[in-house]
Amino acid sequence: MPADSYDAVYVYRAEAQLYLQNKNNMALGLQDLERAIAVNDRKHYYGQKDVQDMLYSISQLNFNEAVTTKDAAAKPRFFAKTVEALDRWLENADLKSLNQDSFYYVAVVYFTLGQGTETGAEQKMDKAMMEKAMTWIDKGLRSVARPRDTFYQMKIAGLYQLDRFQEATDYLELEVKQKPDNKNYWQQLASMYLQLASAAEKKEPAVAFSYNVRAIVTIERAQKLGYMTTPKDNFNLVGLYSNINQYARACELLENGLRGDTIESTSQNWTILGGWFQLIHRNDKAIETFLTAAKLFPATPRLNTNSRRSTSGSPTKPRRSNTSRRASPRAAPTNRTWVGCSTPIRRWTCKSSMKP
Repeated sequence: MPADSYDAVYVYRAEAQLYLQNKNNMALGLQDLERAIAVNDRKHYYGQKDVQDMLYSISQLNFNEAVTTKDAAAKPRFFAKTVEALDRWLENADLKSLNQDSFYYVAVVYFTLGQGTETGAEQKMDKAMMEKAMTWIDKGLRSVARPRDTFYQMKIAGLYQLDRFQEATDYLELEVKQKPDNKNYWQQLASMYLQLASAAEKKEPAVAFSYNVRAIVTIERAQKLGYMTTPKDNFNLVGLYSNINQYARACELLENGLRGDTIESTSQNWTILGGWFQLIHRNDKAIETFLTAAKLFPATPRLNTNSRRSTSGSPTKPRRSNTSRRASPRAAPTNRTWVGCSTPIRRWTCKSSMKP
């Protein structure tokens, strides 16, 4: 049987179908499909519909190999073949007839490539590919009345990586409204507001104030639903109130947390509380706080000193709490992890391609 005959192409496709259906050798299935499309490109045995089916499968199988192979040198080759087949498929694809799976697959391919490759400890993003992913995510979101949640997750992750933080918060607000029982969305939304507050802190303090308030409201909304109630979350909330100079409220929350075991009871946290009480001229509460702390941590000399100063009317100089540093995010690290959020936006990974 000649290698470029119609029968050869038919056999290649049939063998590929068997390999893929039984999932016993995806690599051989891919090899057969690539042989079939190569012959058909020269001889044109099959029509456009069959060609489209082959191209889509070839793209998916190459993508599957790219994201699962442990051979780092082979990844670029598989990704290149993924995009080559995908671009050919898109040239003749009828967008009106595409389903959510197809939109999602195209978006995931471009998103994965948009995240770039790891260079040492850094991650170099391919902005052009990420923008392409955003385009296809939007197409997927508009394709049905109720798009799948993974489109929103990918959209938020992409906006974050493109430093479009305000847009990301808009989508997160939509997500917490639609899925208030998802604790990760609450954590990510609060952390994103902190990111925006940090970015505006020096040049636009009023804007930073507004974002800090939004972060506070987000945490409190989440806590009413039973989320973000860990000692760390409670401590961060205290720090946010101190960030906007609401020390009376910060004292109330910190004292209740320390006495109710919802914030870690440490000598440092008691010292912060005592200093804040002095700052708002509640020396009676400051004395009580330092005396309590001295009993809890008798081996801490500073607490005894603060207690004597408070009783003698000589206030200690209050300092800005570490809470604010902990609650306020620093500059985004290279791996794009959100500071202050226990559920970061990580690299979008795909262990296997979608089904053809």
